[in-house]
Amino acid sequence: PGMILEAQKQFDIDLQSSIMVGDKITDVEAGISAKVGVNVLLDPKNFKSNKSKYFSVETLKDIMILL
Repeated sequence: PGMILEAQKQFDIDLQSSIMVGDKITDVEAGISAKVGVNVLLDPKNFKSNKSKYFSVETLKDIMILL
Protein backbone atom coordinates (compact mmCIF):
# COMPACT_ATOMS: atom_id res chain seq x y z
CA PRO A 1 0.00 0.00 0.00
CA GLY A 2 3.03 2.26 -0.26
CA MET A 3 1.71 4.53 -3.02
CA ILE A 4 -1.61 4.95 -1.23
CA LEU A 5 0.07 5.90 2.04
CA GLU A 6 2.43 8.28 0.23
CA ALA A 7 -0.54 10.01 -1.43
CA GLN A 8 -2.29 10.18 1.96
CA LYS A 9 0.63 12.09 3.46
CA GLN A 10 1.22 14.33 0.45
CA PHE A 11 -2.42 15.33 -0.08
CA ASP A 12 -3.80 14.89 3.48
CA ILE A 13 -6.31 12.24 2.37
CA ASP A 14 -8.74 10.75 4.87
CA LEU A 15 -8.41 7.10 3.80
CA GLN A 16 -11.26 5.91 6.02
CA SER A 17 -13.62 8.17 4.03
CA SER A 18 -12.09 7.28 0.65
CA ILE A 19 -12.97 4.85 -2.13
CA MET A 20 -10.28 2.75 -3.81
CA VAL A 21 -11.13 1.44 -7.29
CA GLY A 22 -8.78 -1.02 -8.94
CA ASP A 23 -8.81 -3.44 -11.84
CA LYS A 24 -6.61 -6.03 -10.14
CA ILE A 25 -7.07 -7.89 -6.88
CA THR A 26 -3.69 -6.55 -5.77
CA ASP A 27 -5.11 -3.00 -6.04
CA VAL A 28 -7.94 -3.94 -3.69
CA GLU A 29 -5.57 -5.74 -1.32
CA ALA A 30 -3.44 -2.58 -1.16
CA GLY A 31 -6.53 -0.54 -0.31
CA ILE A 32 -7.53 -2.97 2.41
CA SER A 33 -4.00 -2.93 3.85
CA ALA A 34 -3.99 0.87 3.84
CA LYS A 35 -7.39 0.86 5.61
CA VAL A 36 -9.23 2.62 2.79
CA GLY A 37 -12.92 2.88 3.71
CA VAL A 38 -14.42 1.28 0.58
CA ASN A 39 -12.53 -0.93 -1.84
CA VAL A 40 -13.96 -1.79 -5.26
CA LEU A 41 -12.69 -4.26 -7.84
CA LEU A 42 -13.65 -3.39 -11.42
CA ASP A 43 -13.89 -6.88 -12.87
CA PRO A 44 -16.51 -7.44 -15.59
CA LYS A 45 -15.47 -11.06 -16.16
CA ASN A 46 -15.55 -12.27 -12.58
CA PHE A 47 -18.34 -10.20 -11.06
CA LYS A 48 -18.97 -11.20 -7.46
CA SER A 49 -19.43 -9.50 -4.14
CA ASN A 50 -17.39 -10.09 -1.03
CA LYS A 51 -18.93 -7.47 1.20
CA SER A 52 -16.74 -8.35 4.15
CA LYS A 53 -13.64 -6.84 2.48
CA TYR A 54 -14.48 -5.38 -0.92
CA PHE A 55 -17.11 -4.97 -3.61
CA SER A 56 -16.76 -6.22 -7.16
CA VAL A 57 -18.57 -4.42 -9.98
CA GLU A 58 -18.93 -4.94 -13.71
CA THR A 59 -18.69 -1.29 -14.80
CA LEU A 60 -17.67 2.07 -13.37
CA LYS A 61 -21.34 3.07 -13.52
CA ASP A 62 -22.12 0.29 -11.04
CA ILE A 63 -19.99 2.05 -8.44
CA MET A 64 -22.69 4.73 -8.18
CA ILE A 65 -24.97 2.10 -6.62
CA LEU A 66 -22.52 1.81 -3.72
CA LEU A 67 -22.48 5.53 -2.99
